[in-house]
Amino acid sequence: MITLRSLAAQYGYDESTVRQWKANGMPIGEGTEEADTRAWIVQNVILPLRNTDTREQIDQERLRKSRSGII
Repeated sequence: MITLRSLAAQYGYDESTVRQWKANGMPIGEGTEEADTRAWIVQNVILPLRNTDTREQIDQERLRKSRSGII
């Protein structure tokens, strides 16, 4: 079984981000195939990044941070 910590390290994200993916529906845990977890990441994290330009990514991250009170 793959862990949140190992996913964070492998994909270069903070573990808190990967926990948020789980809260958003990423399948993980006992009884879940690792391939299903990775397919979810590709579909919901990687592909959306590939389909936006850098400026849009920066704007989206600023918006996310402002909504969460980080800025």
